[in-house]
Amino acid sequence: MLFVSAARAAIITEKNIQGPPDLVVEILSAGTRKIDEVIKRKLYERYGAREYWIVDQELESIKIYRLTDLGYVRTAGLTQEANDSLSTPLLPGFQMPLGELFT
Repeated sequence: MLFVSAARAAIITEKNIQGPPDLVVEILSAGTRKIDEVIKRKLYERYGAREYWIVDQELESIKIYRLTDLGYVRTAGLTQEANDSLSTPLLPGFQMPLGELFT
């Protein structure tokens, strides 16, 4: 899943997206774990996706990476067990308890 902000909507064309999305969300599966956590993370970082979320349904957790001048920095490791809530500066006002996501 990906998100492109209204301010950057011009990168969306009929055929594809002409630039990095603001947010990419990957949902892990056993067969794609290494690809999602290593290879895709490096690609999204290189091409400038502002945030990358890795959702692990098995562990009921989310890893959040945000792009900085130094590349991706893991800014959060959220879990349902800790009653964490998901939010992002890309979506002001958005907040979702992980308990609602992993039900």
